[in-house]
Amino acid sequence: MSSSMTSQVAERIFSKTKPALELAKPLVSVSGERHWVHVEHPSEELCNPDEHMAMMSPSWVAARLDPTLPLVPDAAVTARAGRENESETSMISYYECTGPFDENFWPSANNEPGRTFQETMQEVLEFPGETTIRIVNYLTADDPVARVRIRLECLPEAPALADLVCQFEMTSEEFQHADGLLFGQDRPQWCIDLEDVVYRNSDRACRHVAFQYYDPRDEREHGGNLHAGATAFGRQRHPKYSQVLQHLATAANTDQLPEDDRACIVCAEDYFIRPGHHPVVLAAVCGHDQHIVCANCVLQICEAKGPKEACCPHCRAKYFTTKPQLDFLVFGEVNGVFHADDSYTDWENFQRSCSDLDKKSAITSDTTISITNPTALFNIWLTLFSDDLKDAAEPLDKRLDFTPEFRTLVLSVESFFRYAHGVEYTAAGFRRKLLDDIHNTFLGEQLADENDAIPRRNPTLPIGASFFRPGMAQALDRSLERFFRALELRMCACGAAADECGKHEHGDRYFWCPNEVGRKREALKTWEYVDDTVAIHDELMGLERRFREDRRGRR
Repeated sequence: MSSSMTSQVAERIFSKTKPALELAKPLVSVSGERHWVHVEHPSEELCNPDEHMAMMSPSWVAARLDPTLPLVPDAAVTARAGRENESETSMISYYECTGPFDENFWPSANNEPGRTFQETMQEVLEFPGETTIRIVNYLTADDPVARVRIRLECLPEAPALADLVCQFEMTSEEFQHADGLLFGQDRPQWCIDLEDVVYRNSDRACRHVAFQYYDPRDEREHGGNLHAGATAFGRQRHPKYSQVLQHLATAANTDQLPEDDRACIVCAEDYFIRPGHHPVVLAAVCGHDQHIVCANCVLQICEAKGPKEACCPHCRAKYFTTKPQLDFLVFGEVNGVFHADDSYTDWENFQRSCSDLDKKSAITSDTTISITNPTALFNIWLTLFSDDLKDAAEPLDKRLDFTPEFRTLVLSVESFFRYAHGVEYTAAGFRRKLLDDIHNTFLGEQLADENDAIPRRNPTLPIGASFFRPGMAQALDRSLERFFRALELRMCACGAAADECGKHEHGDRYFWCPNEVGRKREALKTWEYVDDTVAIHDELMGLERRFREDRRGRR
């Protein structure tokens, strides 16, 4: 690899890792002497039989969109790309433990009466291990004052230390003002997470609460329908039905109808009485020019039922049945070209643009990939992976692309593509080899002795339980699924202006030039691969060092 290409690869990686360097306080690595805290709310199992949950409404609920609704109203896309799982709705934070770890200071070994919740948390965070904070707001039949119950479950790593389980009770008002810690300045992240899930300040907290309440362990009545909650968010977002309905609905003449029939079958409003309630028929849909309904109710039927289920209230004939109609309303496509909707954020529009990639899997034993141009292939994967994580609405400490693991992962994948140069894989074989390589890279860094054997990866479990934050394994798997689908669906030799890796856009979707992706590059010798890896790492560290120096100079 030439020095210019080495610099190019390093600069592209740096463009994705730079935001992490802009954080006022860098995120803690998962590996090493760490204590992680998982906040879980609502924990209904903490309620006694004579108590019931008293969940608070989300913050600013009247002005917010429901973040638990799917971005694309399609079951297959949501199943493959949805975030409705425990990992991607978790509220977990990490803390460095510097020692010394004196077991006499472990709370269960020094059980002072009157120790507060905050004091207990400060003490357990001094020791490596994990803590789950379960919290529930509840009411009793004979007490109108809402109360909070918090249960700590602390599991220290040191075998000599006993597990700690303790419970705290307080009123909601006491919870808000507890020692000035929960809602004061310079709070630890677990305090911020605790406030977040109770008041549902962030979209992630809304998804967390919905998952915990409706389907934490496949035991809930609602079966995990995150959008089925009682909370009514004030703002709503719907497909642009009017753009399709204007070609289907025609004005109806009600002059010949008996006076008693001159009212809408749905809302019972007399036609023409109120604006928007003029009579229309969708004869092109159901074939009946007497199936009259007011225009307002047609739109409300669409918004209530969705594009696939909206139907005539007289005969139940579906309103939208053609592929162009459904492509536009469900996927935002016109003639196969995706167009972003300005009612969605940039990240949401990127996710919606990937609906073609998310409809089904391309990772099979029949699909093959030849690594002829490692740099171009790596850049396709990197674009899909990094843009998937670039959600500006996420709390900063939950942004996976801000973590130390993200940088290591990206470098590991880049290295794998280069080392696989000239090899042909099945898609399933490629994923297996790549995940094994990532597993070995991360665990190899954790070993105290380089001669220690690295445990084999269990292919039946998500990768990275000991070295990834929750959600990273799912994001990695999603990126690989999209990568292989992009090789099927997003290759375009139209000749449009493209970057050095052949990337260009049609509408608001990425495409890549197959001539560039398939262009054969000269295979290197083993020692040259090693040299390139070192050169890319050195170049990246140089870019990061200069960036930090520039930031210090601007202060």
